[in-house]
Amino acid sequence: MAQAGDKQESNESAQPRGRRIFMGLVAAIALLLLVGATYQALASAADRRNHPPPGEMIDIGGFEMHLYCTGEGSPTVILITGASNNHAVWDPVQRAIETETRVCSFDRAGLGWSDFDPSAETMDDHVENLEALLQAAGESGPYIMVGHSIGGRQARAFTARNRDDVVGVVLVDSTIEGQNNRFPAEIAEGGAGAVAFFGVCRALAPFGVIRLLNLGGAQAESFETLSQEAKDQTRVIFHRTPICRGLQADAAAAETITDASDIQPHNLGDVPLIVLAAGLSPDEEAPGAFPDDMIPVFEEFKLISAELQRELASLSTDSQLIVAEESGHYIQTTQPDLVVSAIETLIASYATD
Repeated sequence: MAQAGDKQESNESAQPRGRRIFMGLVAAIALLLLVGATYQALASAADRRNHPPPGEMIDIGGFEMHLYCTGEGSPTVILITGASNNHAVWDPVQRAIETETRVCSFDRAGLGWSDFDPSAETMDDHVENLEALLQAAGESGPYIMVGHSIGGRQARAFTARNRDDVVGVVLVDSTIEGQNNRFPAEIAEGGAGAVAFFGVCRALAPFGVIRLLNLGGAQAESFETLSQEAKDQTRVIFHRTPICRGLQADAAAAETITDASDIQPHNLGDVPLIVLAAGLSPDEEAPGAFPDDMIPVFEEFKLISAELQRELASLSTDSQLIVAEESGHYIQTTQPDLVVSAIETLIASYATD
């Protein structure tokens, strides 16, 4: 009987001890989260002081968007980013064009410095936001619309809605409606993977984890031709607490277009159009970075991409297709001179009309 009593006593004493250990772990985790959140808040405030938005924050009706315009003249060049990018990715192009005419880059709602817009669920919603942004900022046409990746679709949609104000379009390795249904499955699944990654990012960002891992710095350094200030902007923006929510929503909105085989691409009529197509597949751009079994996938991807770019060029009766032989998807940072030259061609064409 004494042994049974001793065992019961031992169990009873072990239970409080286990609870104390559990509560200690909870308290330690709570403290770590508090320290992380405090670190994130203080570092974000310091980033904002040291690297504020270079442009203007424009109220377009309940939330603000960031618009960065430089240079003077007409037509005004509007630079539209691809999915999940911010205005700074256009840095080498904007610095070149601002010496010739007015040029504006901006951050889509939820990206860069722009506030999140919960009502902007599709790229067409973002087109309406762009129209409101330019109007609120007092910017007016004629415009040359320049769009990279999914931004190319936004440029085409803006042109279709504002045909009289657009005198030229440059598509920089642009996406086209329904392309995921034509790409190899391994490529098409990449967009869904990005949406999932940004969901994880959204959970970790408030506690400084993304900042500690310096993911923003890694992204900034991947764009070698950006100025130091543009790299700093990219790093600071990616480390902002709310950015992952915007990145996730933007990637999801892009997926609705690239998956939508039932939506017809906007026909541009006789609007002057220059299509810049990537000449390198991902494995050619970064040799040795992918497993051998992905090489045939990328070869198929390259062939289909070339076909899609030809289809984009067919959307206008006045078009050119130029292959950026030394570039992958980001032609504006790898071969910015090609983008600048395309814009200059359209500026000259407008001047002679």
